[in-house]
Amino acid sequence: MKTLAGNIAASILLFASLQVSCKKDKVTDKSLLPVVITYEVINVKHTQAECSAYCISVGSGPVTDFGICWNTTGSATIDDSCSSRGRALSPYSAKLSNLNINTTYYVRAFATNRAGTAYGNERKFKTMPLPAVIAFNPDIIYGTISDIEGNIYKTVEIGSQTWMAENLRTSRYNDNTEIEMIADNSEWSLTGKPAFCWYDNNEQFYGKVYGAYYNFFAVYTSRLCPTGWHVPSDDEWKTLEIYLGVTPDAAGNEGYRGQGISIKLKESGSGHWSKDFYPGTNESGFTALPGGSRSYFGGEFVDEMVSSGWWSSTAYYPIGGVGYSRSLSFEYPGIKRELITLNQGLNVRCVKD
Repeated sequence: MKTLAGNIAASILLFASLQVSCKKDKVTDKSLLPVVITYEVINVKHTQAECSAYCISVGSGPVTDFGICWNTTGSATIDDSCSSRGRALSPYSAKLSNLNINTTYYVRAFATNRAGTAYGNERKFKTMPLPAVIAFNPDIIYGTISDIEGNIYKTVEIGSQTWMAENLRTSRYNDNTEIEMIADNSEWSLTGKPAFCWYDNNEQFYGKVYGAYYNFFAVYTSRLCPTGWHVPSDDEWKTLEIYLGVTPDAAGNEGYRGQGISIKLKESGSGHWSKDFYPGTNESGFTALPGGSRSYFGGEFVDEMVSSGWWSSTAYYPIGGVGYSRSLSFEYPGIKRELITLNQGLNVRCVKD
């Protein structure tokens, strides 16, 4: 991928060529309009992608709006889906969300000044198709458990513990009362109430694969898991980790611990992990999938296809503080123990009482 400095240098050259072409155009004095560049689309996923833009000339200025627009037919305009930053003061990067799976999109940067709106070069990309079927370990005999809604999960014995081999996806507590679902990003980041959601607010596509995402307030009710099961404590996560090879001394550390542990936990193959420096063997049967998380800051959905994250039931400060979590990443061979804000949206694995 080009560096930002390289992109800007290339942009200046393109600007010079655009200025020459503008002089040949007798229909409109394009020199009064801004000139913008659309960079390549990156991090393309099932329903998300990222794109950057750069305004290399404000024209007759000042630029009052600057951003990126997209559609599925081509030559996107500000009447289509758009993301903007207002004035053009620096390069702009936008996340394109709520896209359709396996769909071709066209993207253009735009900038508006008093002379009108100008558009940059067009970029084309295609979102990912439906993810593959979950690859459980064929050499392991899995059990099953169902929740209050009748969702059925595979279970697996790992050492002295029995774990769900799938993420919890119930929208009801085990006493059959509803858990509040929060779709709005701002509300999610500010709430102090128990809540859950689906990745990218798309239950139909993500629910069966990645399960639901819960804040710690929901975990703290102790009513999430089916009767006879519970959200594992920080110590119970340590028990799993030590069985798989984390040393007892390292188990209490924060950050990534246990070289090779992530390989034993991750689903094998590349059906869900889009890239992985340490591909999984899933020898444990845990079948970790890269469902990402929902950020406590802004409520955005992040890191699908490149990381996993789960709650423990252990809080450093019960309410209003932080709770212990576990996560895996495509970049590291270990498993991460971390204290995070209670408004984070993470998956949940249940362990048998």
